[in-house]
Amino acid sequence: MTTSIQKIGVLGAGQMGSGIAQTAAQYGFHILLADQNREYADQSKLKIGAQFKNWSKKAE
Repeated sequence: MTTSIQKIGVLGAGQMGSGIAQTAAQYGFHILLADQNREYADQSKLKIGAQFKNWSKKAE
């Protein structure tokens, strides 16, 4: 039996959690990033989005 993982949940939006979420997103996984402090999770999501934008600009 094979299982296809499509979604990954990451608890903790600090440096390590954000890095794990970003790397998993790069490989095409859908990510749920959560933190005890909602602001940290929101900030991490914005930083990850900005990083992807920078990479896409460099690829042009």
